Amino acid sequence: MSEVPSTRVITVDPQKFDPASLDPAVETLRKGGLVGIPTDTVYGVAGNLDEPEAVRRLEEFRKGPEGSLLTVHLGDRDELRKIIPAPVPAAAQRLIQRFWPGPLTILFPTPDGAGVAVRYPNHRVARELLKRAGVRVGAPAAGDPPAVTGEEALRARRPPRACLGGAPRLCLAYAAEAR
Repeated sequence: MSEVPSTRVITVDPQKFDPASLDPAVETLRKGGLVGIPTDTVYGVAGNLDEPEAVRRLEEFRKGPEGSLLTVHLGDRDELRKIIPAPVPAAAQRLIQRFWPGPLTILFPTPDGAGVAVRYPNHRVARELLKRAGVRVGAPAAGDPPAVTGEEALRARRPPRACLGGAPRLCLAYAAEAR
């Protein structure tokens, strides 16, 4: 029986923190592990969307219809160009100008017809983590109902120890304050 990795909690104050303190979470994302992250609304379980095993584990956490889209979270508004290569429709541009960063997810059309859901959260810790990771990150809500504190995220619907097995550990970027 393999040893189950422990969950590491990184405590940061979103108003004043050293971005390097997020390095363990950044490396976990890059290697295909899952990371609990605060957003402007709830905590999410973030994973690298380019790593099939991370996507599979994200699907275990999410609540919603099977086959529905995982939302791509941006660390910087300019990252949208990497996700959406086509010109951004005028209506979406207006929404972006008015509501990003913030709790708005926009569904963009894709050539294959599937679409891609994109969000630019209004939380400094989340944005810094996403920027530093430099990978496409999806982050469904942690728990049912969704976790609004770091403690609730640790007690999410599927305890991290049960779902990770021998995979990279889940690091929780816990914000000392709600926002």
